[in-house]
Amino acid sequence: GTFQTLGAMSLDMKPCHALFRVLGLTSLFLTLYWGLAGRTNMAVTCPIVARGLCVSVLWDASRLPTHPAQNKSPADCTEGLLSLAGRHHISSYMQSHYLMYRPGGGLNNRIQGLEIGLLFAVLLNRTVVIETINTGHSKGREVQYTDFLEAIDEWPTVRAGIDTKLYTSLKAESNRSHLPLNPHANCSVNLWDMVVEYSSSTDRVLEYPHYAGFWQYWFRPEYHMVVARFLDQHVRFRTNFSVPIQFALPFPYALLHYRLGDMPGLPLFNCSKINFSFTGGVWNQCRRKHVNGSVEYLTVQKALEFWHVPEHLKHVYIATNRPSDPQIGRTVRFFAERGLKTWTWEDISSFWPADLGARDGSAVSAIEQVLAINADTYFPAWPSSWDAVVVTRRLARQKRLAQEHHQLIVDGHLRNKNGRCQR
Repeated sequence: GTFQTLGAMSLDMKPCHALFRVLGLTSLFLTLYWGLAGRTNMAVTCPIVARGLCVSVLWDASRLPTHPAQNKSPADCTEGLLSLAGRHHISSYMQSHYLMYRPGGGLNNRIQGLEIGLLFAVLLNRTVVIETINTGHSKGREVQYTDFLEAIDEWPTVRAGIDTKLYTSLKAESNRSHLPLNPHANCSVNLWDMVVEYSSSTDRVLEYPHYAGFWQYWFRPEYHMVVARFLDQHVRFRTNFSVPIQFALPFPYALLHYRLGDMPGLPLFNCSKINFSFTGGVWNQCRRKHVNGSVEYLTVQKALEFWHVPEHLKHVYIATNRPSDPQIGRTVRFFAERGLKTWTWEDISSFWPADLGARDGSAVSAIEQVLAINADTYFPAWPSSWDAVVVTRRLARQKRLAQEHHQLIVDGHLRNKNGRCQR
């Protein structure tokens, strides 16, 4: 399998043809040798190309180098491990060692947990344990993640609610340890260092001891695009959520996320561009003081005055969990005065099945996220795991303003830490 994978790649990479043959035979020999020698984490060959070099990375957690290979950055090495091409071998180590995270929160908190779980399961060569997702926002029935996301077939999984006996034993497993990641404390973590430290762990279970988290501010910037591309490729919303979009909405379109109710309806916006300043705190609000001493906070309504919608866009979809709120009515009138037609779920819902559940439930939310990912331009809400999941996919696809939105998420969280973080 090793030789065939390398040989297949060499067909498209003629300058590397001879080198790949040599590396393929060498890697095959080393794979067999280390496997027969009884190494705990069986080697798997992952061919990648990094910075113009033809490189064959031998994935063997018991022999991971403490430093990246010459001419390769830690981010290059991490991306090599995250490439599932060629990693078809399921070792005894992978089958007997697991990566878990805790269930909790709404749809996107649970997607965040799954993202973190799958990311570290692949990096550390472990089976990922996938929790259920609820049909409402922190309420409703517990269902399988495949009700909202494509099945993860390219990596071994254990599913709560299906693999009940094994799942129960893993929850009670005493031979376990925690990944040292805290949603409220960590930043600027070197992801490669974590891989090196935990790749040879003998604990049956490694657990991320939280139910959500913003990876955007945990890891150093050089890992951000690597992680975003991996998550966009392997944690995907169901395909049948996106198929009707081409019939339901005129392309291209802009999208505004207006989150109300459980959140105060604030925007993810660069305050400094419009003479506001960041306050920090839980909401990381933008505000400015007037000469009379009064304080003005930046609302979505105010920020929309500065939102540039390209001239070729004539349609704006408003994704919201409160379509009857007076703020939505004011927003519709605002866009109408500027010659823009607005759309909400009520205008397009007939293109999807009628049994999707509550208007503010997980299925409608997931479809609106797909709409946001595919929008030509996008206005996010904050704070919101909904928008963090969307921005990750837009960043990976290099969509308009995605880099700016991503950086605002990073800066906002770091600002909330007031300079204190665990590296």
